Amino acid sequence: MGVWDNIDMGHYNEAPTDAQNIKDMGINPDQGRGNPKMRSAEVMRRFRRVKAWWHEARTLHADNRKRRLKDHDCYEGDSWDQMDALILESRGQKKVNINRIKPAIDWIKGTQRRMRIDYRVLPRQQDDAKNAEIKTKIMKYYSDVNHEPYHRSQAFSDAIISGLGWLELGVRDDPEDEPIYYRYEDWINIWEDKYSVELDYSDARYLFRRRKTDLDIAVAMFPDHASDLIAAAAKAGEIASYDEIIMDDDTDVGGEDEELADQTRSRVTLVECWYIQPERRTILTGEDIGTLSGRVYQKDNEYMAQLVESGYASTFDAVKKTVRCMIFAEGMDHPLQDQESVYAHNRIPFIPVWGYRRKRSGESYGVTRNIIDIQDDINKRWSKSLYLLSTNRIIADDDATDNWDELYLQANRPDGVVRKKRGAEVRIETNANLAQGHIELMSLDAKLIQEGTGVTDENMGRQTNATSGRAIQARQEQGNTVTSELYDNLRLAIQLAGEMELSLIEQFCPEERTFRIVGERGQTEFVTVNRETPDEDGELNDITARKADFVVDQQTFNASIRQSMFDSLIELVKIVPPEIAIHLLDLIFDLSDLPGKDVYVERIRALTGETDPDENVEDESPEKQAQAQQAAAQEAEMAQLIQELELRMAMAKTEKAEAEADKAAAETAKIEAEAKYVKDKGTVERAKVLSNIENRRIAE
Repeated sequence: MGVWDNIDMGHYNEAPTDAQNIKDMGINPDQGRGNPKMRSAEVMRRFRRVKAWWHEARTLHADNRKRRLKDHDCYEGDSWDQMDALILESRGQKKVNINRIKPAIDWIKGTQRRMRIDYRVLPRQQDDAKNAEIKTKIMKYYSDVNHEPYHRSQAFSDAIISGLGWLELGVRDDPEDEPIYYRYEDWINIWEDKYSVELDYSDARYLFRRRKTDLDIAVAMFPDHASDLIAAAAKAGEIASYDEIIMDDDTDVGGEDEELADQTRSRVTLVECWYIQPERRTILTGEDIGTLSGRVYQKDNEYMAQLVESGYASTFDAVKKTVRCMIFAEGMDHPLQDQESVYAHNRIPFIPVWGYRRKRSGESYGVTRNIIDIQDDINKRWSKSLYLLSTNRIIADDDATDNWDELYLQANRPDGVVRKKRGAEVRIETNANLAQGHIELMSLDAKLIQEGTGVTDENMGRQTNATSGRAIQARQEQGNTVTSELYDNLRLAIQLAGEMELSLIEQFCPEERTFRIVGERGQTEFVTVNRETPDEDGELNDITARKADFVVDQQTFNASIRQSMFDSLIELVKIVPPEIAIHLLDLIFDLSDLPGKDVYVERIRALTGETDPDENVEDESPEKQAQAQQAAAQEAEMAQLIQELELRMAMAKTEKAEAEADKAAAETAKIEAEAKYVKDKGTVERAKVLSNIENRRIAE
């Protein structure tokens, strides 16, 4: 569990001094010299390695973190380089921000927010289908109480802007809140293992999270280290701004000699490291021990010992990658905490949401990175165009005037009066032609941004030269294809987060509890799990009895393909006979995105006698199996009718084509005959003319 989830921070951040707050909590700041176990040889060996990784991570990520922050600045409309802005100011040129990046990014973000994310839990064994359905409902409950869609959207926003977002899943000790949390973590607090190449982060060796924490809160978390934390806060100081955090990370990679102190508020930098430690462990295994199978065997666990002694479970030794969590404060020479992860899934509890990655270095980057230069070009050309259109160039003799400032002022006024000496030459030139060239290039830049992001005018609902519906849809599909990798990576993140959340539910929800589940149409259902006594159906609903698998609905991420299939089937229904069309209605409605479509599909199947093709017939009653067999026979008969219909339509098309070919051949023969007749007639007439000429010549 995270370091910031074991304490109510709201009670300790008040106006009194830090020393007074610490005393009010019942902690003597002069005591608390630390836990001796945190200074043992084994812990200190791990601490030195973690500190080396911390230095490595900050060094390797320094340059890319600056670029990522620049990506966010450009998205927010602050793309001007400081030196360029100073140059413009020196020449009197206005700095202009025409942000074409934000609408493109917002369209991608909006598309993700409109997606309907659906998932389900599948059983690993045939007789566990009901428990899997209950786990699906519990996951939807946690999705509601943890506001999971909003956290996913925040992480996805980071991914498309600067290349990488993060989700955190864990448990908390607060009895007044839900034990399992699912939340977004700002990438600015995270340093990942740069040598990890897998998108699921399964090959990573470590992950760091850093956070500035008020001293009294840190002492409340680790009262045994009060004096050490007070000394660390005095040494580390305070970094006041978001930008300074980045600069500190990139310039002072050690981070132990910060002197930017804020005397009004003492803070300490806590660093949390999740890292992999290979160890030889004893593993518990067995078919009938539920979610305990695959867990590390704990000798002091009486229940595990009974399982082994009774023969229900067995053990084996293996080298296993163990996840550990170490917490330390910058400026301290020993850790505050170093313990093995409490999570059964044995993963680092952070899920990456990737945008794009560089092949050479593995660094993350987002949609913004490839269009920053184009955005800079737009702003500079717009600023230059305004400058050219609002100023004139004066070419004059040296003695044209005695007041050059007045001449310059009048020459640049739309109603100005230019006075010059008699006989002197003054010529005023405008820059409209140059400005027009910049404006044309800006239009080209805007198109390049659309091509680079895949967000076309058709995607954004703007009027273009595409007039037909198919042309508009084709261009929209072109944009969706460009951004498909982003949504594919998001789907992977949702899959990984779902697997982790399901494992947490199976591990940390062992007691009897009733969950309130809200359905798609707002209906309320109450589900009780882990019953001590069976319910009316004789079920205990023990969700910890067996493991299950989390699956994201594939159709959710292929909405355009599903819509295309839906449209095609609607057109098919219009031409097939009614007795065939009625048996296709349930499948057609199942492809739609209508709210509450399951109700429509269920009623249609009740009227037509069709069954759900995804249901397992073997588990149903004999009557339902007979109905299913009858429906299957009807479906086979219907398929044969459709084939016959298609064959007849094909034969009709062939006959029509042959008739049209015969007609065309007859028309061709007629044309050839007429041409031959004209040609022959012309030959006869020509012969008569020649004969008459010859007869006159002979007569003469």
